[in-house]
Amino acid sequence: MPVCLNCRNEIRIENRFCPNCGSQLWRSWDGAVLAKLFSGVEIETGKRVHKLAMYRLWRIGNELGFHSITEYAVPDLVQEGRTSLINVVWKSDEVIEFAFEIRTKAQELDVVTTMKDTTKLQNLSARKKFVVNISNKTGKAYFNQIIDEPKRVIPQRVIPEKAYDLSEIRKKHLRAYESWTDDEDSELSKYYKEGLSVSLLAKKHQRRNGAIRSRLKKLGLIASQNVSEDSKIKEIGLVTFLVKSEKHEKICLACVDENGRWIRPIKPGGFEEKDIVMDNGKIMALFDVVDMKFSAPFPIKHHKENMLFDLGTSIRFVRKFGENERKSLLSRITNSRILDEVSSREELYDELSSNLAQSLVLAGPISLFEIQCNIISGKTHPRIWIVRQNDKQRIFSITCTDIGFSKFIRSKLDNFEGNGGILSSQDVAELKNKQIYFVIGLTGDAIDEDNNIKDGKYAPPGSSIQPRYWPMVVSVLTVPNYSSED
Repeated sequence: MPVCLNCRNEIRIENRFCPNCGSQLWRSWDGAVLAKLFSGVEIETGKRVHKLAMYRLWRIGNELGFHSITEYAVPDLVQEGRTSLINVVWKSDEVIEFAFEIRTKAQELDVVTTMKDTTKLQNLSARKKFVVNISNKTGKAYFNQIIDEPKRVIPQRVIPEKAYDLSEIRKKHLRAYESWTDDEDSELSKYYKEGLSVSLLAKKHQRRNGAIRSRLKKLGLIASQNVSEDSKIKEIGLVTFLVKSEKHEKICLACVDENGRWIRPIKPGGFEEKDIVMDNGKIMALFDVVDMKFSAPFPIKHHKENMLFDLGTSIRFVRKFGENERKSLLSRITNSRILDEVSSREELYDELSSNLAQSLVLAGPISLFEIQCNIISGKTHPRIWIVRQNDKQRIFSITCTDIGFSKFIRSKLDNFEGNGGILSSQDVAELKNKQIYFVIGLTGDAIDEDNNIKDGKYAPPGSSIQPRYWPMVVSVLTVPNYSSED
């Protein structure tokens, strides 16, 4: 239930005035009231303003009793075949009461500077809608209300988005759109083979990431995934399970073979616990080594690692990894640089899908991360904040769908009242002095009971929209284990 901001008593959604203290209630709030609410807590300025502003608005909504959601997917708002995301919405029951699109600006906070934000909000069904301009120097917020009459804005002045400008691009990427030379191709090939990421190669060549990927493809250096199905099946052998994650109330699995190659076992309709009972009668757990039969590769879009589980076979338990074996495996297959090279969820998505051309990666070891604790009730997954290791600053957060870790961390948060709803891993005794790793995976498509591809969560049934893929922490692995439970 929403609460009165003045006396903090619960109110009914239809009330315009609080029956307890007489205060005017949220249905009549304008931009000035929202700006006052927002300014109650200072936010850090600089590059992280956008993310922190989203979290601030999300938290205000929760404190007021709404169902507050960040990056709210709206399938009906489509541009160029992609589902639109609204930065923050506050919902009561199934109605969106407030919607916010956030822009960081150096000046002119009272001006909406893009038609994209205006159009998106005008086409969204919500009671009140605002483009929120945040000063990246002061953290001050200005709420510009958008109404549904076409192209009408409060205030009214709208500045069109900037057109393509090569000179602006070259301020950041000096050699953007220049022809490649033979010497550059040789240098690019050399450093790519030595393991440099696309991001680092882009900086080295003073070009954009997309240009580097295109050149690598042209040079034939981005490895092809085309391996014959028969040979791929024969090569698998025993696998070690590193992921047991939740997806749409089913179980998502991932493992590595003896060569450290990722495999996503899939089954029509998804896995349930009864499907992963081994021949010894136990449910398969992390770091179990098993003999699991696959009938064929089943790559779907970004999920090149998909393998169809052979439904006519059982899962044979071989052994469980000991602590030293865990440490050796994780150190051998980890990508220790990936989280140092990205500064947002979008860059992490790009690094996996385009630069590494895979949908799963092990990241770590990680000495510090933080956990957002809006998970005390309900089935909401915890969010993991990635923390920059050198200055301990939060960079961005992603959802954690690891079944075991979600259960574990909920038990730690039952009575937690911490710093702004964020729990540091250093405050959890079971996580201290551990080598911590994240398995990061892309969400995406699944198959139905008839082995047909079904739409991902961001695409409405029966639509032609391509589903979106986003990174999630699908497993938290530690050495020694954070829990004594298998």
